[in-house]
Amino acid sequence: MVRYDPAFADLHLIASARRVAGIAVKQVDEIEREQRIPEMVLKAATEAGLFRLYLPASVGGPEVDPFTTYRAIEELARVDGSLAWIAMLSTTLTYLTSWLPPEVVAAMRTVDGDVRIAGSSRPLGTARTEGGGFRFDGRWDYASGIEHATWVMVMCNVVDGEHAGTMRAMFVKPADIEIVRVWDVMGLRGTGSHDIVASDTWVTADHTCTFGGPLPGASLLYHPRLMRIAAQAPTAAVNVGIALGLLDAFAGFAKGATTTSSPTVLRERRAVQAAFAEATAIVESTRAFVMDSVVESWISVADGLHDPTEAIARARLSIAQAARDTLRAADLLFTAAGTAGVFRSIGIERRVRDLHVARLFKSYDDAVVEDAGRVLLGLSPRSEGW
Repeated sequence: MVRYDPAFADLHLIASARRVAGIAVKQVDEIEREQRIPEMVLKAATEAGLFRLYLPASVGGPEVDPFTTYRAIEELARVDGSLAWIAMLSTTLTYLTSWLPPEVVAAMRTVDGDVRIAGSSRPLGTARTEGGGFRFDGRWDYASGIEHATWVMVMCNVVDGEHAGTMRAMFVKPADIEIVRVWDVMGLRGTGSHDIVASDTWVTADHTCTFGGPLPGASLLYHPRLMRIAAQAPTAAVNVGIALGLLDAFAGFAKGATTTSSPTVLRERRAVQAAFAEATAIVESTRAFVMDSVVESWISVADGLHDPTEAIARARLSIAQAARDTLRAADLLFTAAGTAGVFRSIGIERRVRDLHVARLFKSYDDAVVEDAGRVLLGLSPRSEGW
């Protein structure tokens, strides 16, 4: 396996993400309470381009590689998982704009707030052709960041016309959909992942697309074999970043905390030292696996000399495993903190809750791990997209 090379990363953008995280750190209680990102944080993240990292350079976007994107999202998650989750999801949805006409995407950027996209890639809507466009209906859940979106992307099954039987992404303005505020949950509360509903909504054909096929002249970022890596590496960054923040919070807390069972501060206890060391090893090794395997998959596709399937399988395995391992580290630390660590002011329990909710994301399905194992054992995967 190749080693992760920092030269791959855009260090300026990572530094910008770190500055935004420095602003957000003072707002985490408000983010949790209001289930949305405060305006000052939203403005800073937007100006840094953190909601559109995959927007094509041809329309003035950053078109950032997946390893830089990983590092930027990780910086945000180290402070607040919800902010990172919204930036991650909007970024992965801007990836899909590559299949829209460039002039349409350029016009989308003129909206106040630039391109911040919320929505769903699950085909839970139904579309029919009508007058140079499509009319569609549907209800989609988990629309993270919908309160802040300047554009909404929803996936529909087309049931008539020349596109009948296909799935198509519809890009509309927030005014064209209804928000159903149902997000009252245990973790990632600040994502505001409400349901959205479209009822008899019409969209012009040039604001719709299928995606995943070749894009002539496009950069390696949009290569069909790398699409899932580009989309899923930032999700792992959320989990790993939250876990790194949990290590930070625990280390600070353990310097002076005691429990009712003993007056000895936590960091002086052998069991706590062992738990912290084990959690650190888990998180750091998980991080290294993700970063190295994502770079390896990129290089394997770029050189074009060998079948990249095994490298892609390793990368997807590392991403899926990140959710499992960071949660295991979190449970170690939560137990080691004892009753003193359950208070919200400490910052431990929020991150543990966030990791439990993030673990449920589809990128971490057991089927991904099983298919990765099949590929690494020389078998064909059961699902498509490898």
